[in-house]
Amino acid sequence: MDQKKPNDPTVTRLNVLINLALEQRTDETPSLASRIIRLAEMGVSSSDIADIVSKPSSYVAATLAQRKKKTSKQKKKARPSS
Repeated sequence: MDQKKPNDPTVTRLNVLINLALEQRTDETPSLASRIIRLAEMGVSSSDIADIVSKPSSYVAATLAQRKKKTSKQKKKARPSS
């Protein structure tokens, strides 16, 4: 059996399935935005995320951009100004 590389799409998708199965053990259902962000953190491409959540790629891109903008503002607030 040949060994899979860590960036192999099959390995990535299996890791996503494992992580999502573990998250299913919680009682609350995560919001669509948090699912999109979590999938992106796991290394899933934007187009694959769009397929998974049944939304257009533009929706996924906007959600991820909004989060990036929000975290950027938080980092600026955390920096002491000179």
